[in-house]
Amino acid sequence: MDSKSGDNPRAPPTITGSSELLEELSPGLMNESITAEHVHLKSGNGGARARSEMEVKGMAKRSHLEHTLFSVLNSMVSGNEVPSSLAYPLTIFEDVQLLYFCWYPGYSFPGMPPWLPYIWNVFAYRPDSYGTFLILLGVAVSIVVTLVATIVFSGISFSRGKFKYMWPLTLLRAGTMLAVGALNIPITEVLITVLDCDGGFVNTYPSVASFASTQHILPFVVSVLCLVLFIPYTLTMALVYVDANPKSSTNPLTRAHGRTDLMYLVVKLIAVFLWEFSNSSTVNLAILAVCLLSIISLVADVFDVADSNNTIPFICLCVVLVPGFLLGALANRLARQSITRRVYIRLQAHIAKMRASTGIASFANVDRKAMNEARRLTIEDANPDTLLDQVGKNVMLLTTQKLKEEPPIFESTYDVELSCRFIRNAADPNALVLMRELFEAAFLQFPKDGFVHISAAQYLLAFPFETTLVVHPVETNAEKAEHILINISNMAVAFDIRFMGFVCEKTIEQTQKSREMQKSELNISSFVEILSQEKYAKGYNVLRLFADFNRTVLADVEEARRLQSLAEDLEGNFDDNTSEVSERKIPTKRKIAPWFRGQSMT
Repeated sequence: MDSKSGDNPRAPPTITGSSELLEELSPGLMNESITAEHVHLKSGNGGARARSEMEVKGMAKRSHLEHTLFSVLNSMVSGNEVPSSLAYPLTIFEDVQLLYFCWYPGYSFPGMPPWLPYIWNVFAYRPDSYGTFLILLGVAVSIVVTLVATIVFSGISFSRGKFKYMWPLTLLRAGTMLAVGALNIPITEVLITVLDCDGGFVNTYPSVASFASTQHILPFVVSVLCLVLFIPYTLTMALVYVDANPKSSTNPLTRAHGRTDLMYLVVKLIAVFLWEFSNSSTVNLAILAVCLLSIISLVADVFDVADSNNTIPFICLCVVLVPGFLLGALANRLARQSITRRVYIRLQAHIAKMRASTGIASFANVDRKAMNEARRLTIEDANPDTLLDQVGKNVMLLTTQKLKEEPPIFESTYDVELSCRFIRNAADPNALVLMRELFEAAFLQFPKDGFVHISAAQYLLAFPFETTLVVHPVETNAEKAEHILINISNMAVAFDIRFMGFVCEKTIEQTQKSREMQKSELNISSFVEILSQEKYAKGYNVLRLFADFNRTVLADVEEARRLQSLAEDLEGNFDDNTSEVSERKIPTKRKIAPWFRGQSMT
């Protein structure tokens, strides 16, 4: 369910070659006859048949456990937009935390403030007493237990079809985002502290003997169990806990997949484990290289353990930190522009070649098997009596002439989704045609890749009612997405692709349910999703109303003076319309009136 379904008033970004691409796609399309064989689905019963086929072929292959797990994950992801004011600081905090962690253990800048470690790592404090440390360990263990308990509760609720409370799901969302991000290094570091033993004693607390008493055995066992639960949980969530909706342009954390987040989390976990268990400076330097700090280690003597009062290294780090982030963002933008420009130029060349050689108007009509069959028939139809003579005469030409083919449109599967991101802000309806042709070309180049197919399904479902394929004008994007999901269900795809396919199926299902609400057939997953989005919508509505109200009052002094009488009138209106207030589920007079009185006194 999209957070925004209306037209985007923002101007589309500049796309090199996009207008030329549309001009090359347009000739001959209107004159090409549309026969019955061109139309795969119709907007009537065909969509229902496709949905039924999708449920039989796709949903039937999922076990009960997988379906329950996907339902929980879908409810966590759906409608979980993070505001920009929180998303960007959290992302920057995670990056700085990893950089600082690679510097801090054993190596610290001279003159560094003693309170600085606690900013990047809330669990960096190591008390002198082992008993006090166990309290810190208990906090980390309680966080892990809370995450496991809430996801088990949610799974049982979905499995039984009863979801009594919404707060566990809210707690699970917030806890998962922190466990994968800002709290991942602190929790992991605390849990493995009691595992780091050398010479029969705990390294951090040499007075504690290893496995000599319950003072160490019990924390050791608990830490191992927590790590066994915490690490797979965070790795799984890093992979699938993403908002992949192409139309979620207001969510800064929107991305096509979570595989990069998974790699980033693996780097963090490797860094923590090697820093804690390895005493080799060579291994430590290797981790620094992974964290992009090897260059600094070669030019600055920051690894000297000797005492020094020079604060220049710490000052230099603070100075280059912000420019480093800006430079990384700029390099990312330039790389994305370079990739998309290359894709568009190659697409133009392939369109021109396709139109000139075959006259086909769309990549959807290109049949790879038919092309190979035509090439085979050309060889078989040659006259066997003269074929050898022709080969003998042209032997030099045949051995020196090279086949000149256009380079492939996409260098990798990820280029496909990247080249279609322009559609998020595009205002021209023809841009949807270009998006569809890009995916059709990708299907020819990557016919069995699950990520390409699921990306196409997500983008098509973002614009479900448009008909963007020029050779199949009756087929809507949603109907094409259903066919793609059926194909994915028959592929051997990765776990994250299966989950994103489940999310797309739920989107189609909810679209159908919204048209048949009188049947009251919403399942528990849909109900939780609706409650979650209703809560988000009501909170956003209240904040906007308060903001508009305050802006109106501050802009007009006379309005502020009349606020007291306005509050009294509103209070009276609430008394007269108690039933309407209850029916519409808006805040009651008891909650609103004191706020108005406080504002009027101000």
